[in-house]
Amino acid sequence: DLDVIAQDFRVMESRDLAAMASGKLHVAGSPSAPEVSGDVALHDTNVYLAPASGDTAEIELTARDWRMLEDTFGAVDDTAPDLAQRLYAAARFGVQVKLTGDCWVRQRTVPRLEVELRGAFRFDKAPGGQPVLHGRVAPAPDRGFVEQFARRFTFTGGDIQLNGPMAEHQLDIKTEYKASSSLSSSAARVVVHLDVQGTLERLRLLLSSEPAMEQSEIISYIISGQTARERTGAGSGSQRAMAAAIPLQLGIAQLAGPIEELARQKVGLDVVEVRQDGLQGATVVAGRFLDPRLYVGFRQPLAAPARNTRGPANDGTRTRFELEYSAFEWLVLNLQGETSRLRSFVRVSRAY
Repeated sequence: DLDVIAQDFRVMESRDLAAMASGKLHVAGSPSAPEVSGDVALHDTNVYLAPASGDTAEIELTARDWRMLEDTFGAVDDTAPDLAQRLYAAARFGVQVKLTGDCWVRQRTVPRLEVELRGAFRFDKAPGGQPVLHGRVAPAPDRGFVEQFARRFTFTGGDIQLNGPMAEHQLDIKTEYKASSSLSSSAARVVVHLDVQGTLERLRLLLSSEPAMEQSEIISYIISGQTARERTGAGSGSQRAMAAAIPLQLGIAQLAGPIEELARQKVGLDVVEVRQDGLQGATVVAGRFLDPRLYVGFRQPLAAPARNTRGPANDGTRTRFELEYSAFEWLVLNLQGETSRLRSFVRVSRAY
């Protein structure tokens, strides 16, 4: 009959799972059949969907290997005793979990994924059974990305309905891609939407755009940054510059993943991204959550992009800072600035 009060308690710390919790739990029952209930708030949490390569290696033993082990050590059990795992399997859980901020789900493999989730759910598990989750979580708008076609789609909305077992969770996630191209004056007006709908076992990817284009034309636009009309009217010099830039962007997309993960581990940043921007070029976006509600970050171009002589002069080497405060789940205050400009934004969202 134990009461546990946690404040910023580091539950786990590994390359694939790190979690910090605050809240109150009640533990009852016996060591062979514990019962856990209460309320927990998670923050400063990172969950990787796939384990890091090189951490573990499975070695399959032959029948001759097993006979040698038995001759040397006697009876051999192929499962290592794990007290924590045995306690978890025997326990009954009924815990209310809230994601209060800085809770990330990431994926290292293609398609690469980083998304901050917010919301609340109930975690239930019977002794010897599988966990079931009931509740709703949603991606934080403009906080994270999914990478496809060497381009990063920003999360803009949607939610995940947790309906019990893993196979019954329902996803409705919305992302968008806006190309900022120095070669195209109307590229910024084209928005490509990539929506993910369905269950984890039956996911559907829906690709659309504003203004509407054919599927093949959308993919071509994502890769080249130009519509069919712009490609037809572009000069040979612009086309060669665009074609030369595509392999560079693909290469940076492949290198960005290891660089970002290394920076997070060594420097202790919560957000590290290398973004491709037509006006800014390759840009480092980095920052840290000083509090689950307060984010401080900066953006620094890696190199000055080529100037567009037909457009206004743009100094692409300036460092830009960003300060964001989540007053409520539906109200976010964002302040951006540099040496010569200061901008502020207020984003309000309401779900019905």
